[in-house]
Amino acid sequence: MKRIVIIDDDKDILESLRLLLEASGYNIIGYPNAHIFLQDLSTPPPDLYLIDKQMPGMDGLALCQLLKEQAATRDIPVVIISASPNIRSLAKDSGASDIVEKPFSIKTLRDVVRRALEP
Repeated sequence: MKRIVIIDDDKDILESLRLLLEASGYNIIGYPNAHIFLQDLSTPPPDLYLIDKQMPGMDGLALCQLLKEQAATRDIPVVIISASPNIRSLAKDSGASDIVEKPFSIKTLRDVVRRALEP
């Protein structure tokens, strides 16, 4: 079973994403912000990171860049979730493999996750 780490400061979105992706057959681990996630970074890496762009403290793009600088996580795909329509190039520059723009449909999210997890 593929493991996905979701990092989002909005607890309702975090829980919705968890339920949706668990129903699609994924094992989900959720974190409410980058700081708490980074304290737990020593756990085995997931198959995919799904990260909200706008979070207090460290935003999703900075976290993505940090993950891409670490040997243990640099090859793991990162998908950024954002309500900002013009961040696709910034997300790519930070190392993200894709972006999901809010609001998004369930089908769009599933398609992006499936594509990111393809070998």
